[in-house]
Amino acid sequence: MVISCFSESFWCVHFNWFNGFPEWMLGKNGEPELASAKKHRGLRFGELPRHLVLMHRHLCDLLPNSGSDRSVEKDPVWSRWRQARSKLDPTMQGTATAQLTSFLKGALSVLEKHGMPILENYADAALGDPAAKVSHRIAERLLYIHDHGDGAGWSPPSIDGPTSVSIDGVEVSLPELIDDMTQFATSGALQSRSVFFSCDATVALIRNFVESKSMCGELALIVRKKARPLPVISLKAEHDVHEVNLLSQCKSSNKGEVFINAQATLRLNVINVEKLDAHDKYWQSEVSEATKNMQRLESRSWRQPGAPVTRTNTNNKATIFSQMQYARARANEQTDYWVLLAKAEAHVRRALGTDHSSHVSERQQKRSGAQEARRLKAEASDKVITRDTLIEGGKGVVPQMAREMAQHGNQRTIDLSKKQKKGTLIAELKARGKDNYKKTQRGPNIGEPAAEVNEPMLRNMLKDANDGNDIVVLKSTSAGGSWKTRGAGPNST
Repeated sequence: MVISCFSESFWCVHFNWFNGFPEWMLGKNGEPELASAKKHRGLRFGELPRHLVLMHRHLCDLLPNSGSDRSVEKDPVWSRWRQARSKLDPTMQGTATAQLTSFLKGALSVLEKHGMPILENYADAALGDPAAKVSHRIAERLLYIHDHGDGAGWSPPSIDGPTSVSIDGVEVSLPELIDDMTQFATSGALQSRSVFFSCDATVALIRNFVESKSMCGELALIVRKKARPLPVISLKAEHDVHEVNLLSQCKSSNKGEVFINAQATLRLNVINVEKLDAHDKYWQSEVSEATKNMQRLESRSWRQPGAPVTRTNTNNKATIFSQMQYARARANEQTDYWVLLAKAEAHVRRALGTDHSSHVSERQQKRSGAQEARRLKAEASDKVITRDTLIEGGKGVVPQMAREMAQHGNQRTIDLSKKQKKGTLIAELKARGKDNYKKTQRGPNIGEPAAEVNEPMLRNMLKDANDGNDIVVLKSTSAGGSWKTRGAGPNST
């Protein structure tokens, strides 16, 4: 019941957006106007930072205590869940609400985990947002962060003029939207890992865009190139790939950008050309000489030396014969089985006095009769699962996991006698201050468990921290610790 309502109210809405066509790919009639007949979908990089924020607001609005019109307590889509919950006793109603809250917070944690890198490193992708107000204001805010560094002594400039923007026909507060989209942006990340601010020439163009409030043609081309990739394979696409590789090399080494570009130019325009020329000469000389015997039109066989022959591109006789042998052997593996099956079918038909068509029809009737008998038996034992049976008695709201939550004060628990996820065990040990396992000392995974720290070891450590009990009440928070949690408004989508 929860999964069905969540899919209809949240999942399908947003993932249909992800799989749809962005505005820049649509014509006046609303249909995609592309040179490619494949009509590629999902090219929404420019709109992604904004939509991640709106998705997070939607999840926050869904929480039972949010008070929003999109809350599970008010949304018409969740009426089935509310109706099923009302069939429970008051204690189990609280358990059902706690279970749903835990589920929604888990969804929030997943969104925060995968959306954080986008807002932290690629918030400037919003320069390609089709909403002109968003692209200009995001450029203004990120340029301010780029110039003033990461210190705590500055505050972002206030947004004057229009304070709302229409997103999919819904008015959204522009200052709050820009604040949320840039909440993780830092000067260091903009200068090293962002899409546009890592190049000084592009920063100068963005500065002109902020001051004039009009995007020049050169900057517009750069934005379209980065945020609107066309799904074609061409020499231009290959150069774009090389450009990205060069940029990553420049940022991960001490070599100068000019030196790296010179090396790439030499490799692309000189070394690769020389390799292609050498390859052509090789085919014209060595390989041609080595295949002369195959090109001759006279037989060199001892049976008919010097006799004229006709060369073809077909396989030789030995290959064809081996393929035929393999096909025959594979067919013979099933011969006995199918013969026995055919004899059994013929015996049944002779006994019933039927032909092929009537025999098949009779078998279908028997199958349908057996299915109907199973259905009647399930109805008699009250085991039929329908929408009404899920609502009746709250069966679709409180499964076994929720009943276990009710036994522990509506709190989530895990059983250490069973295998658990390492991430869950690590989070619980950290929440209790008992993360005394061996940790990685260097590299990108510094502070994480070392390779030799396995799941049984973490389970034993958590069991010791839990006074030897297998049932552990979860203490780690699943979501809401880092992202701003304001709602999108009562009627936002």
